[in-house]
Amino acid sequence: MEGQRVSEALGRCPSLAVLDARLARYEARDAAMLDALERVVPGVEPAGLGTAYVDLTGLARSYRSPTALHAALLGCAPSELRPRLGVGPTKFVARLAALRGGVGDIGNVRVVDEADVAAFVAPVPVDALPVETEVIRRLRLVGITTVGELAALPRRALVAQFGTEGTRLVALLDGGAEPVHPRPRDERLRERLAFSEPLTSREAVLAAAAQVLRRVLRHPHRRGQVARQLVVRAETEQGKRWESTVTLRHARDDRDG
Repeated sequence: MEGQRVSEALGRCPSLAVLDARLARYEARDAAMLDALERVVPGVEPAGLGTAYVDLTGLARSYRSPTALHAALLGCAPSELRPRLGVGPTKFVARLAALRGGVGDIGNVRVVDEADVAAFVAPVPVDALPVETEVIRRLRLVGITTVGELAALPRRALVAQFGTEGTRLVALLDGGAEPVHPRPRDERLRERLAFSEPLTSREAVLAAAAQVLRRVLRHPHRRGQVARQLVVRAETEQGKRWESTVTLRHARDDRDG
């Protein structure tokens, strides 16, 4: 059951196998998928682990068919993750299309045309709206449980009742513009160091970190570029992670010690 504590789940099912989250691996896989998407489309907006928005305007002309474009996008994620693609006139509709795919969808792709948006979002629970939890709670208190019921309310009443969040609701209901905001294109260099034996001292960890940093600073792709931020991550065999981010006060180049 979603939200259930591990102790409660084990009490109900003593033979339950519990797997710890491996955030470092998830983030690495997510970064790889974002990189792959950027090779297909010019701008990609990250939207949480495993989710991203892309602007498909004008891209169809670069492919022999929309199906080919959709296949290229889905191919940016490993098939074992069962990627899904939602296409719609706004980010809100596109996300719902990806999450609520159903009968009639082709190849894990759900396309919602602008003319079909109202009918598509009408039965969606208000819980799916990207607004504050308090707004959802108040809507349910007065019996508003679906987006269709919400859309039937006067727009002025929504703004008067919820203020800024009401304005957000109106924009979502009326298909307000939601531009894709591509992630910064700063060049990133990665180096990795694995050990056959566990590190048993602080000194050994620091020495390993220094070795990785030297590799990054001497990377041939730097081509004299300056470094502004360093991120050092360590992951154990059990998936536990440690991370430290250092933003340099002054940009450093190859000549710096």
